[in-house]
Amino acid sequence: MFVYGVRCTPQELLSGVLPENLTADYYADWQLLVFPAYTRPTALRTHTGHLSAEFWHGVRLLLQEPNRLRQIEAAEDPWLAENEAAACGILGRAGAWYYVPAVQVQG
Repeated sequence: MFVYGVRCTPQELLSGVLPENLTADYYADWQLLVFPAYTRPTALRTHTGHLSAEFWHGVRLLLQEPNRLRQIEAAEDPWLAENEAAACGILGRAGAWYYVPAVQVQG
């Protein structure tokens, strides 16, 4: 699936004061703080009307290593809510789109 989030360690989460009203999940396997409002089922799209060499390169990388976390470079960032943008600022990193192959849910 494709998710939008920020890479950070558990120590960074504990040392920072994230906004109280932040809705986020932490994928410990990938050390990724995910904003679930932007999570998408796995899909590759092109908005240019043609399939570029860059698009096919991305497809090839996903097919070669389907179990690897991969940052999606050529993706448009969503408009983040104020608390999500604040969390990025506290962690000192910009958000990005990631391909996440699997998430282990512990309950």
